[in-house]
Amino acid sequence: MKRISVVALLLGTVLLSACGSESASTVSTVAREPDTTAASDGSSPDSVPEDSTPDDSAPDPSSAPETIELPVADLPECVISPTLAIDSTGRPYQISEPSCAGGWMFAYSTECEFECESSLALQNVNGQWQLRGWVYNMCYEGATGSFGLPEAVAKWHIRWSCEGDSEDDVYSPVAEPAIGSLSLGDVGPRVAAMDEALRASGFLVATPNDAFDYDTLKAVLDLQFQLGLDVDGYAGPMTLGAMGLS
Repeated sequence: MKRISVVALLLGTVLLSACGSESASTVSTVAREPDTTAASDGSSPDSVPEDSTPDDSAPDPSSAPETIELPVADLPECVISPTLAIDSTGRPYQISEPSCAGGWMFAYSTECEFECESSLALQNVNGQWQLRGWVYNMCYEGATGSFGLPEAVAKWHIRWSCEGDSEDDVYSPVAEPAIGSLSLGDVGPRVAAMDEALRASGFLVATPNDAFDYDTLKAVLDLQFQLGLDVDGYAGPMTLGAMGLS
């Protein structure tokens, strides 16, 4: 009787050991892939049993990169309503060619034969265009100082510096930084990738290139406005992250 009990006990121990080994092998298969790098002391990496080879048909979801979907451009229509195109006495302005960027709208009076020193400015607040007055157009610094326009919006609209006499004083192309924010004037492959993303989502209307020009600036301003970010014209971590870029 004792002999049978001893045999049964030994047999039970063997079975339990076998079950424990199988469980450990199964956990190893799911939790980690084989380490193919050499150890720091020169020894071989841990070997993985043949029966625990990972199943390629069931990849670990935790190893997949996060997918960020850039929103499709859905911006307010750039049209001045008849009720806004009037002066303080109720007389209608003759307004032409409104242009919009980053939640701001600008339009010129048709009374100007060649160019206007000022343009009508409106801001989109909660989906409604609100009249802000007239912006002095001789240099963007004046618009940011006295009127309070965001600097990037003023640069996009006026493209003129108080210190110079040409658009080149505002837009001067330079090689883009390897990391960090992108801004007006940067040129390189990071800008090219951003242009492609902006074009694919409808924010960039012009042909993509590798230059952060005024077309790219408008697209960045519009993206920031739609996402509720600071409309500063700089493609920083949050703006680039919305496009899946860095």
